[in-house]
Amino acid sequence: MITLTPEQMEVVYCEANNIYVTARAGTGKTTTLMSFVRYRKKEQFLYLVYNKAIKDEAAGKFLNNTNVQTIHSLAYASFGEQYQDKLGDEIKVIDIFNNLDYFKDKNIEDSEVSNLCFTIVRVLKRYFNYSVKKLEDMDLNDIVLKLASEYWSKMKSKDEKVLMTHEGYLKLYQLSEPILNYDYIIVDEAQDSNEVMLEIVYKQNTKKVFVGDAHQMIYGFRGAKNIFIDNPYQTKDDVFLTLTESFRFGKNIADVANKILVKYKHEKDLVK
Repeated sequence: MITLTPEQMEVVYCEANNIYVTARAGTGKTTTLMSFVRYRKKEQFLYLVYNKAIKDEAAGKFLNNTNVQTIHSLAYASFGEQYQDKLGDEIKVIDIFNNLDYFKDKNIEDSEVSNLCFTIVRVLKRYFNYSVKKLEDMDLNDIVLKLASEYWSKMKSKDEKVLMTHEGYLKLYQLSEPILNYDYIIVDEAQDSNEVMLEIVYKQNTKKVFVGDAHQMIYGFRGAKNIFIDNPYQTKDDVFLTLTESFRFGKNIADVANKILVKYKHEKDLVK
């Protein structure tokens, strides 16, 4: 029988519609979430984790009422699978140059050409990671909008020379406005969720639990939005809880960590 800390019990018994749990390193986040689910055996959960390795590990720990997925696995089942023969990791500058007729008689060594190709790559990546619905809604000049739209159309087509990326089919999933039929959605490492993922989750008519730590955000360069600091979806009825009692280290390390958190992050919820 696991004995929970008072902080963990406060999370487990909370019935708010939106719960935000700041979990410091080693504070029993997974144990808390497992207890949260076990306390609600008759309800159905979608537990969104960050990658496949975590998904495989978590799937063996949670009850059968919990479907452990990554946001990309949901999107792949709906959209990504149809592009399985033309999937790629990312768009490269040379891909833009080679696959748009606009550049047919031009030279990639020309700085204006390479800069335009780079701009299109940057625009598409931003579009894929942010909640904006249409490329036309972005502040783009006519030629960039035309070429970015043309390349996006080629990505969605059957043209195998122009690869669909994982970010691309996730964008298609967002635009489809999926309905996820669960009683609860739990989002792990929520501080590293981008706007596309957040919009998908927040649009669901279900209770939500967001777990993470504002100080552990590492994917800002991918468009992640730290909802523990800046959250446009926040309401007055949301509940914010903390897990600060770590089982991973002792007082000496906690003291050093707290000095850093106070001095550089102005943190008030210190590690125990």
